[in-house]
Amino acid sequence: MTNFRFTRNLIIICLVFGLAFFFMPMAASSDDEQISEANVVVAGDLLCLAGQLSAAKNGSSWNFDYVFKNISPIIKSADFSIANLETSVGGKEMGVTKYNQEGNPIINAPVEFLDSVKKAGFQYLVTANNHSFDLKDEGREKTIKILDRYGFYHGGTYLSEYYRDNISIVRVNGISIAILPYTQMVNTGTEAYKKTGKMYKLNLIDFDLIEKDIKEARRRNADIVLLYVHWGKENVQTANAYQKETARKLAELGADVIIGSHSHTVQPAEFIDTPDGRKVFVIYSMGNFISSMARDVNQDALLLNLHMTKKDGKSFIDKITYMCITNGMEGGKLYAALPSRIMIEKGRQVSKMNGSINRTLAVINGVIDEVDCFDYVVWE
Repeated sequence: MTNFRFTRNLIIICLVFGLAFFFMPMAASSDDEQISEANVVVAGDLLCLAGQLSAAKNGSSWNFDYVFKNISPIIKSADFSIANLETSVGGKEMGVTKYNQEGNPIINAPVEFLDSVKKAGFQYLVTANNHSFDLKDEGREKTIKILDRYGFYHGGTYLSEYYRDNISIVRVNGISIAILPYTQMVNTGTEAYKKTGKMYKLNLIDFDLIEKDIKEARRRNADIVLLYVHWGKENVQTANAYQKETARKLAELGADVIIGSHSHTVQPAEFIDTPDGRKVFVIYSMGNFISSMARDVNQDALLLNLHMTKKDGKSFIDKITYMCITNGMEGGKLYAALPSRIMIEKGRQVSKMNGSINRTLAVINGVIDEVDCFDYVVWE
């Protein structure tokens, strides 16, 4: 009898728990109800000028690893990284950048330059800028093919209409980011380029084209649309009327964030309010991440961190911070990218770092927060 009661009670208990489980609300399991986060770092101009080549010379070759030694752990710790490749990479066979060129220099890097950029942790390189045709069509095409060989994501110049129209969308921790690069001008002649009719070779700033690209990005389910735009005037720390008017138009066309370059200086940042109620972040120029340009303002840069979140199917950039970067000395060699405040903590080039920080703070003027270092960084 005891065994019978035990068995009966066990059956009743199992039935009760079974029915309770059956009627329990199902736990949310769709992607839309999950939270995804991504830290995307964005850098300014990667130049390869004659002074840099001299500093990196290593026998019959070059080694640029020292340039990124202090910044590489920061780049690698991010979930994704972007920079402006403001040089052709035609290799030494096409003649590397020379000293004392009149007017706009013809800039060309050896392939060793990309060895170090890759080791540093950069993943996406923008190729739309005023130097895109410095080595004519041959150099432009060779640069694209070398970037492919190294495994970089890239955009701005293309080998065909098919590649131009197949816009770059990268997926980072479940967040889809469309990266769309454009330039205002090209040194070999903007109007001459337009007359060729082969507009797939280089993305110029064209509102109809950009609107089409943004719509295509949304059709392909891009969560965030990031525009990287080459514009304005060189060696000034202010944005001109063209930049401001263009930024407002791009924001209204649907951009989520606008990153500027070309001035070789840090320029202001702001949030643009759009008619549909969005706030679009724009920074008019990020400065030279690496270069051998001589002016103090040409040695200032910043590294931007965009913290992106996707929640309940909606994506947004919920935090933007920056680190001050200064071009300085590393291992007895000039023109390295140095995290300014970290260098001060180490007692290195303190006066230079402080001057650079103060200039950058004055330009950014508290629009976004400066940090000593991004909090997710893992030091090697």
